[in-house]
Amino acid sequence: MAQPVPLDEHLSSLLSLHPHRTALAREVIPTLLKTLPGIAQALRITSVSRAGSSNTFGDDQLNVDVLAENLIRESIAAVPSIVTASSEEDPVEKAAYRGSATSEEKYTIAFDPLDGSSIIGPNWTVGTIIGIWDGASALSDTAAPRERQVASILGVLGPRTSAVVAVRIPGSEGTVFEVSLTDDGTVEVLRPSVRLNDAPKTRYFAPANLRCNIMGCICEDKRSGILMSQVNGNLSVALITNATN
Repeated sequence: MAQPVPLDEHLSSLLSLHPHRTALAREVIPTLLKTLPGIAQALRITSVSRAGSSNTFGDDQLNVDVLAENLIRESIAAVPSIVTASSEEDPVEKAAYRGSATSEEKYTIAFDPLDGSSIIGPNWTVGTIIGIWDGASALSDTAAPRERQVASILGVLGPRTSAVVAVRIPGSEGTVFEVSLTDDGTVEVLRPSVRLNDAPKTRYFAPANLRCNIMGCICEDKRSGILMSQVNGNLSVALITNATN
């Protein structure tokens, strides 16, 4: 395996042909990734209990759902280019940035702060899912949400904290890479290119996910997978992988 590469170095190389994406490379993606170790640390010391509330979809909220939501909201509040955000816990798009600085780049995020919170008790791996869109909203009356989505993050909170990041700037080929994250905030690229096997020999089974409610799964071809999520009643792309092994 190749030596890990610093995240900023990898993103600079990846987006070198897109000078108008400086904030995406230097602020948006790094900030969101560096939030994941904080969530992982909080889960290790927090006993799971009901929060006494439910989200818009009628799901009972757990204290860890609220905790992860707040950590992400606090992080993005300091990023001028993230102007709007919505989540599974609060699905209405609202202003995210709380400062006075301005940015020429404007992005919207939609996220599930803690996917699998109900299985934290038995110590199963859980995750955080984040989609990033161009503009002040992920919603449009004229275009499908996936047309303006530029990146997504699938954070994995288990024995170690890692994430898979997909980036697809309009007009260029998409790419997917894997990063490792440490508690001190260090983010390194472990695999600069993650691709699915054309004919995988391994079968995957998630015993903790037997009760999952599949909203939708679309495969453009056998090499591409699109994981769908719902934002304000509209199907939105949450994770794009446009690659093979």
